Amino acid sequence: MHAVAFLSPLIPGRIIAALDDIQERMFTDSSALVRDYSIQCLGNAASCGEEEARKILPILKKGLMELGDKYLSKLLSAMIGIAKVSPDLAVEVLMYGYDYANHPKSSVQKAAKKLVKAAQ
Repeated sequence: MHAVAFLSPLIPGRIIAALDDIQERMFTDSSALVRDYSIQCLGNAASCGEEEARKILPILKKGLMELGDKYLSKLLSAMIGIAKVSPDLAVEVLMYGYDYANHPKSSVQKAAKKLVKAAQ
């Protein structure tokens, strides 16, 4: 997954084609590293264009609800690229930045603040 995440900005079409597999790994794989890199992969691909962002944002939002605190900072960081490529979606991800700006974990607070800055 690390290699796929590294290459994902260069091959967003292939990432979109494999979205179901990547999403499955993100939610069900027992390895935290695989989950981390799945989220990073999606964030990298989403930052390539508005079409990719629209397809990936629902998966990241689902991750916020289902994956728990351990992955919040990664998920919020993945949304930063979406804010940069889609003004329409920036308003939506801005809300998540504000929601998590006062989270108890400092890493989540930092990611939320970066997301707010990117979305404004």
